[in-house]
Amino acid sequence: MSFDAIATLWPVLLVVVNGVYSHLTARGKANESKIVEIEAVHTSEINGLRSDLSSAKERISVLEATGSQLPKHSDLSRLDGRVTEVAKSVSEIKGEIRAGNRLLDNIHKVLLAERGE
Repeated sequence: MSFDAIATLWPVLLVVVNGVYSHLTARGKANESKIVEIEAVHTSEINGLRSDLSSAKERISVLEATGSQLPKHSDLSRLDGRVTEVAKSVSEIKGEIRAGNRLLDNIHKVLLAERGE
């Protein structure tokens, strides 16, 4: 390529580069203005979502704190063992009460039989 060809194509090349640059920057400006417009329209919604998220974080923190105080599996196992012991004791007392009732029944029968004679 000769110097004369470059000299003739230089203005065309300059116009093409300028056009591409203008197109790209105009798209960026249009996108930026559209983003600003959308943010302006939805600012209250965004703030509402932020407050909802904040309150959800607080509730989750409260639930985590409460959950750490709940009984563990080992605590429930111990409690189950104690309830089983109480059930055995109640069953023994029930048997003793039945025996006492039978004894009272026999005494009652003897007393009624003596009175009847």
